[in-house]
Amino acid sequence: MMIPHAVVWLDHHEAKVLFLHEDDARFEERHLKAGHSHGHNHHRKDEHHHGPDRHFFEEIVQALEPAQAVLVAGPGQAKNEFKKFVDDHGKALKGRIVGVESLDHPTDGQIAALGRKIFKKTDAMRGDPLLR
Repeated sequence: MMIPHAVVWLDHHEAKVLFLHEDDARFEERHLKAGHSHGHNHHRKDEHHHGPDRHFFEEIVQALEPAQAVLVAGPGQAKNEFKKFVDDHGKALKGRIVGVESLDHPTDGQIAALGRKIFKKTDAMRGDPLLR
């Protein structure tokens, strides 16, 4: 079953996937944790980030599979790395990402509100309002 809209908020440690219901303010959430195959979860100031966790990004892509339109959000570079991963690997999700937004550490309600605001604009631009 296709779901009109989803927002994924992610950093290098976790991802929250929120599926927005078009008929009201409800949403369903799926929470994913990064595996960090390089052996640790926390970085010291003098350590460099080792790049995107491909397995983690694959899990996010799979979780977003039912969404017709996706907004990607997050506080740092993970959101941009995820978008690049989707673009570079020709994932079916590629054409469904409507935007990438910077968003620090919001509540689930704030993530959903941002998604609804962005989707209202993008749906109107496409002439296909899925969310009113």
